[in-house]
Amino acid sequence: MTQDYLDLNVRLMKQIDRLADDVPEKGIDAWVRTKRQELRATLSSEGISTDILESLFHQESMIEKGYQDEDILALFSSDQDIEAMHIYNAMNIDFYCIEYMLRRHEKPHLVNYGTIQKKDIDSAKDLENLIYKSNYFRELSPIQHKNYRKKMDEIMYRTFKPRAYQGIGVDGVVSKVILYNLLLDSTRVDVKSKKFGIQSPEIVRNFHV
Repeated sequence: MTQDYLDLNVRLMKQIDRLADDVPEKGIDAWVRTKRQELRATLSSEGISTDILESLFHQESMIEKGYQDEDILALFSSDQDIEAMHIYNAMNIDFYCIEYMLRRHEKPHLVNYGTIQKKDIDSAKDLENLIYKSNYFRELSPIQHKNYRKKMDEIMYRTFKPRAYQGIGVDGVVSKVILYNLLLDSTRVDVKSKKFGIQSPEIVRNFHV
């Protein structure tokens, strides 16, 4: 990927800045889905590879396809020497391991584990011990069911926001897409929580801390 992607970077930043002006009061799920489909189509037309797009837009496909452990590794294995993708893939695999153990009370069965070493997985006595071995998610400890997903999103947003200011290059594109998807998910949570009168700090993302 030798293109400079200057125009695409500019367009993506404008989309991020304008996202809050376009939020519907009804049909938030369809709105989020449409926004993702439109963005994915734009990136594909600009030459961003299918492997990269599969990773960046994994939210719906993971639910639809019911991925197993080996599918997760395949999904987050291609970074094509893009540093932002390398970080993003490692973060997602780390988080998959943490969430797997939180929900199933057993360790995942992967051949590699992002930034968590296999020996640390094997020797982890409990989930807190496992979390501490992640380069990215140590602050999730002590982990709680009610807010771990919110905290994960906030950590990821803080990680990629500085990279999103890169105006030239595919690294800036990838970082902006990650922020855009996080903002879409945050908007959906915010709209639904207001609808049901649950404006809880445990679930509503705060990307400004």
